[in-house]
Amino acid sequence: MADTLKIISEALEKFENLGLLERHQTLQDLKKFANIEPLVAEEADSVCPVHKETLRLPCGLATCKFWVDQPWTKNCALNFMLAQKKEKLTVEQVSLLYRKSPRRVESIYKRSFKIVQRHYLRDTLRTRGVPQFKYIPGFCPACETKIFEDEPIDPALSLGHGHSYCSPECKKQHPPQYFEVEKFFESEFLQVVRVGSELFNFFALEDLLGFQPNVLRNRLEKLREETQKKEA
Repeated sequence: MADTLKIISEALEKFENLGLLERHQTLQDLKKFANIEPLVAEEADSVCPVHKETLRLPCGLATCKFWVDQPWTKNCALNFMLAQKKEKLTVEQVSLLYRKSPRRVESIYKRSFKIVQRHYLRDTLRTRGVPQFKYIPGFCPACETKIFEDEPIDPALSLGHGHSYCSPECKKQHPPQYFEVEKFFESEFLQVVRVGSELFNFFALEDLLGFQPNVLRNRLEKLREETQKKEA
């Protein structure tokens, strides 16, 4: 099977340059490997949503992004969804289809939604013209002191990927959570919070930025006090 897949993959890479007969043979090989045959009207409910062919047996094309190891759906997630006559699956159906607990599926949904929200906030910061910056490896994110390569780095001060604090005082002044927020959003921490609080309620924003409930609110007050002292 591996040899067959390799042959078909190589043929598909050259598909545009193949002649008519060679293209036809390549498609026939693919159909044979995936156990799909030309469309038959009475079996329209088992049509492959991608290739528009009837699935008589469980699909063997495991490289397809809709393939699932579920023979009762003919190994096709989309085929199962279309059989439900719905545009989307419930948590319970996804759980059954992918052999994950409903709790696990719900957790994945929430995490995925959080990723979309984070990108939405980042795009909004850029749209509003909030100043952007990127941390340069080798400089302390708090005081911007140059950290020379020959200096031993305390593991407790390391932020990974070449980033590190120069001292425990700097780490306390600008905690790793602030660094991670600014690194992802490429904007100053207070600006991220200011715009984020306009888009989401504060509890949702805390979760979005990776803070426990009420922790961000307390830290924000201290940060504002420190900022006002520096500007005074």
